[in-house]
Amino acid sequence: MEQLRDIKGLVDITLSPFWLIVGGVIFVLLLGFTLYKLYRYFQRKKAHSIREKALLSLAQMEFHDAKKAAYLFTQNGYLALKENALHVKTYEAIVHDLEAYKYKKEVPALSEAMVERMKAFISEVNHG
Repeated sequence: MEQLRDIKGLVDITLSPFWLIVGGVIFVLLLGFTLYKLYRYFQRKKAHSIREKALLSLAQMEFHDAKKAAYLFTQNGYLALKENALHVKTYEAIVHDLEAYKYKKEVPALSEAMVERMKAFISEVNHG
């Protein structure tokens, strides 16, 4: 029986390590949530700047070179679109009509009606 003296009685465990663990988990979750929100904020800001650059490029586009104008309108018009169904349909119709000015070595000049349609689309997307 002398050998059993080294066994001690039950000891109460304090809750402070438990609260440290809970606090650490809450801190990590809040930090992760904050980083996620910052990431989303900068992604949206980047998306807006891409759209703004496309709108600026469309506004400064010159129509005297039909082939270059057709390619620029196709690329930047897509980037400038929002989720407006009317704008999407108008854009697709104009791009379909611009196919005659692409993929060829020699292209005719843009018609006045086509230039006006493109300018009207640019102003609609820019203001709407």
